[in-house]
Amino acid sequence: MSETQRTRLDGHMPAPSTQTGGGCLILFGMPFIAVGFFVMALSLGYLPLDEARVNGPKELLTVFGGVFATAGLGVAWMGAAGMARARAARKRKEEHPLEPWFWDHPWDKRWAEHGSLWPALQGFLLFLFLSAFLSMFHWWAFFSGEGPLPLKIFILIFDLIALGVLFGAFYSMFQYFKYGKSRLHFARFPFRPGSTVEAGLEVSRKIQAAPSISLTLRYIEEVTETTGSGKNRSSRQVLYCLHEVKQELSSSQFDINSQGEIPISMRLPQGDFSNRLLDTPRRYWELEIKAETPGIDYDARFLLPVYGSS
Repeated sequence: MSETQRTRLDGHMPAPSTQTGGGCLILFGMPFIAVGFFVMALSLGYLPLDEARVNGPKELLTVFGGVFATAGLGVAWMGAAGMARARAARKRKEEHPLEPWFWDHPWDKRWAEHGSLWPALQGFLLFLFLSAFLSMFHWWAFFSGEGPLPLKIFILIFDLIALGVLFGAFYSMFQYFKYGKSRLHFARFPFRPGSTVEAGLEVSRKIQAAPSISLTLRYIEEVTETTGSGKNRSSRQVLYCLHEVKQELSSSQFDINSQGEIPISMRLPQGDFSNRLLDTPRRYWELEIKAETPGIDYDARFLLPVYGSS
């Protein structure tokens, strides 16, 4: 089944960022780094501190400084990584000016991969960061004797968010231990609009035991939408599906080939449906593969190299 109507994808995660740039992020992170290390120097005794004016344990000042410094370093790192991606993309574009599949994204011509421990590690690190950040407010709300009731409710809500992040990290970890790394082998590189996506999915016994596998091929656009005005103005990233093709494979159709792969064949539409991963808004093709198995289900997404002729 195919669909060309523009539909909003609520709750759908965007593809990993390949955006370039980043100098502004480095500058933005610098004040946080400076404040963080300054507060840590005060709390650790490297700079004079009037302890009579400190309402609470000095360890909380160390945590406060560490949170600010970590946030600043993280933002600056994203900026530096963006600048490195920009240099690499410019170099690839100079070498292949009429072949965007060489510079739009650092593709592996052989396959796309899904599955690693990195999402779980990110979740655990985010949980630790939130725990450190909330520790200051925990002391104020529950141990200082001065925390108002609205603050306590506010902190408890964020505690639930932190626990949700921790649950997601464990879920990602157990999913990786169950299925490992998946590879979608490309029959050709790149795929062309109007042609067929032909690929082979490496499978494990757990996926072979599934009664069915659902395939969803989507052309996605990422849009930054702004609402409100003045102080109430806010922006958020929204994903839209511009084209969708669905296919269901039953267990009797799992024709495992000699390489131990499930063959996949899905038709791409004609027209201007190329990837644009460095443009604003970003557009790209994604293949989502799901299979229900006992326990944690299989759920993988693969970015596809689809480009028209320049």
